[in-house]
Amino acid sequence: MSPSLFNSISVMLVALISNYPISVNGADYTTSCTCNTVSSSVCMSYSCSTSASTASCFSGSSQIALDDGSFKALSDISIGDQVLVNEHDVYEPVIAFIHEEREELSEFLAIDIHSTVSNISSTIFVSPNHLIFDFDSRKARFAGTFRVGDQIQFIENAQIIPGEIIDIQLSKQKGFYAPLTPSGLIVVNGVLASNYATVSNHDLAHKIMGIYRWWINLLGPPTLKNQIHWILQLMLNGEKIMRWSGAKILADTHIYDGIFQVSALTEKRLFELKTELHVENTKKQNVESNIHWWYEAWDATWKLYNSKMTNEIEYYYKSNIFNFKLINDLGETVSIDINKMEEIYSGRIKRIRRLKIDEQQPSYWTLTPLNLERFILDDKSDEYLSIKDNFDQTMKGYYTIIIYIERIQNSRLFKQFCVLHEDFIARYGKEENGTMRFLYHGCPEPASKKIIEKGFNRSYCGINGCLYGRGVYFSSNASYSNRYAHSNETEEKRIFYSRVLIGRSMIGHSNICEPEDGYDTTTDGTHIFVCYYDSQVCRKQSS
Repeated sequence: MSPSLFNSISVMLVALISNYPISVNGADYTTSCTCNTVSSSVCMSYSCSTSASTASCFSGSSQIALDDGSFKALSDISIGDQVLVNEHDVYEPVIAFIHEEREELSEFLAIDIHSTVSNISSTIFVSPNHLIFDFDSRKARFAGTFRVGDQIQFIENAQIIPGEIIDIQLSKQKGFYAPLTPSGLIVVNGVLASNYATVSNHDLAHKIMGIYRWWINLLGPPTLKNQIHWILQLMLNGEKIMRWSGAKILADTHIYDGIFQVSALTEKRLFELKTELHVENTKKQNVESNIHWWYEAWDATWKLYNSKMTNEIEYYYKSNIFNFKLINDLGETVSIDINKMEEIYSGRIKRIRRLKIDEQQPSYWTLTPLNLERFILDDKSDEYLSIKDNFDQTMKGYYTIIIYIERIQNSRLFKQFCVLHEDFIARYGKEENGTMRFLYHGCPEPASKKIIEKGFNRSYCGINGCLYGRGVYFSSNASYSNRYAHSNETEEKRIFYSRVLIGRSMIGHSNICEPEDGYDTTTDGTHIFVCYYDSQVCRKQSS
């Protein structure tokens, strides 16, 4: 195939792919972008829908300059952070997030910009209907209206310089954020951007949102993501009317004493909103952070309700209201029956559960409403690699492969362990973590299933001998425990890697049924420890 023919086919493929409308979904937001012009395999311009009920705005990976000279990803920005808002090195606090969604995957325009006065380049991930500033006109425009070759306002050395757009692509990113500052401006990846989207006039949007900034001054930052929905809807409706009538949008309003004059209808809505927020905040304040509500999905797995529904269900639960209706994520009005612990919608019934997470539960545990669950670890995770490294200290070269390492989460047994652990800390000191150590235990496969469900049981003592006491044996040496991990029919072995409370240990012998007074375990004096109380151990398992 000749080079020229190959290149022409490449451009054709890009054009065909790009001309397929791309739907971008996120929190009531749908937009479409279609490539208009392709040159040298680069889409020179997109046509993007710029009407939406809400907007994605910026990706969570966007870099924001802080007043201490550092940079922070937008996903890590908190209300109160001082962020760069213009070319004069002015920093303002983030006072709210117009939109914030951490888990949603959204499609953004990835706009590559190159400084015309230096070799600095940057990429901004922005939704097509968000406003960024054109260099030539000094006006804000929808990001989706810019073309390759256009120039935008780029901040470099505390000056606005032309930043030339050299490429525009579509990119899917996790999370979308729209921070709000007092000036309505923010610098994102070096690009001067508006806080606003969907409404085509930045000045108009900023003045309408003045109502909300005034509201924040009265009540403080919002606690719910949808608190400003009615203000955004007001902006959207005004924009629609202007577009339909063909009228020019003028950013003007009457102000007295620094406060907007608002109509009687708006004042009424503000009063209603204040009442709604009071009720919602009361609900949220009554919910402890370690309370979770779950529902059983169609595939028999358990899913967390979102924070809003959790707040509402917990509010009614604590108010002793056991039958009520809520609107779920799908817009369905569902009935909740606390007595039966069911969610009901049009004949569909889901089981629900309430779970209070123990504060001592390890932070890396996977949230689950079930008492016992087993989770196979990712072989690239820190947890997996840490266990494998310890295992290999005495077992490397003595096994073919680690088939998997699973974390055993038995909430009931872990609570029992924590009670005894607190006692050991009080007796032996926090510095030694109550003498807790991670040790190994090998056993046949049938015994391992019982241990996972019911814990270690010293009634099985004697099966493999009891040289140092009639209890449950553990070793810091994995190769020693491997001797007692008998192979099954597929030549697999199972070894537990467990938290064990050693306490004070004495040299054991075969006739000891429990340690002498003042001791908690027996030992061989080197690597073997024998436990006599079931709650002394909390296990993981490698296989």
